[in-house]
Amino acid sequence: MTSRIQQLLLLAWSVPTLLSGQVSSVAAHNLDYVNGETGLSIESLSRSREFNVPRSDEESRRQYCFGTTQNQLYVTDFLQSNLDILTGHSTCWLNRGVAGLRTSLERNLTSTRPSGMQVPKCPINITSSGNTYLINFTKNSYHVNTISKPLLIILTGIHVAAMTLAFFFVYPTILIFSTLIALGELIERPLFKARIEKWQKILFCVFFLPLLAIGMLCGLAGMGSSDHFRTEHGIIGLVTAVLATLAVGAYLIENSLRPKVSMNRKWRRVHMMVNYTDIFLCQAVLMLSGFALPDGIDDFQVMSLCGTRHISTSLSFSVGMMVAFIWNSAMAAMTLQWWLVRRASEDKPPGKMWLLVSRIFRRNTDTCEDDG
Repeated sequence: MTSRIQQLLLLAWSVPTLLSGQVSSVAAHNLDYVNGETGLSIESLSRSREFNVPRSDEESRRQYCFGTTQNQLYVTDFLQSNLDILTGHSTCWLNRGVAGLRTSLERNLTSTRPSGMQVPKCPINITSSGNTYLINFTKNSYHVNTISKPLLIILTGIHVAAMTLAFFFVYPTILIFSTLIALGELIERPLFKARIEKWQKILFCVFFLPLLAIGMLCGLAGMGSSDHFRTEHGIIGLVTAVLATLAVGAYLIENSLRPKVSMNRKWRRVHMMVNYTDIFLCQAVLMLSGFALPDGIDDFQVMSLCGTRHISTSLSFSVGMMVAFIWNSAMAAMTLQWWLVRRASEDKPPGKMWLLVSRIFRRNTDTCEDDG
């Protein structure tokens, strides 16, 4: 009886001790887990069959889009390199848009990579040359600077049409009208000056200014979230618009000084300087607009993923010839106006250049007469 009582007492003493030891070990384990000191034990638990760690959303999305990490790295590097070297028509792939890029990617995956590589199934973000592309091979579409492909084409088309009409048709026509007035006065056969100036104002206020505003707004909107003035086309376009505004101001000042020209020699000299400034600004606008057009085409080529690949060369050449004809006519007319007005000035002695040209022509004339 005594021995049985001793066994019961021993059991009653050992059970609390055992429980307290287990509780303390669990508490210590929990404390170590909170302090981040049980990484190995947690990792071993995660590897066991009884403990399953749920896969993250990012990993699930990556596996659905690319399949493997190796495929993701290869496809991303391929797209980045192809977009980085895209600068114009000479660096374009065979087919335009996402379809051409997909064909190039599939051909590259088939020829150089092992089986298991695949075209991404979800949109991919690529940043190149200041543009951010969201390319979706599944839908054969893309966004550039948050602008969709159809909207980019519409805005760019309006921008090109408005700026081409403004700077290559309307503006040269206004300058030619100004030249006609001056040339008519030089040959003492003046034209209807009031009527021509009326048409100049109509062309400027009704056509040039609205086309300029529409073209600039569509150009800025077409760049989306990107900075429009990071490209050569954007900088040249801004400078051209500023110079055109200054040329209009010089033209208005010149018209206001015309009644004072006959008063004294001082106002005549001021009027002449303003006229020269106006001619210089107008020719600068014409020349810069000629540089802005090809730069804009190259920028659109990059943003549209070779979107101008299949534009007819003959059509482009024909339109370019029409534009160049009007542009050259305005340049030649303004140069002729400046030369004739300077030559007809009574209080201006002939310059060295005019004497040199006259001497050459006189010498050629004498030679021809001797041969006859």
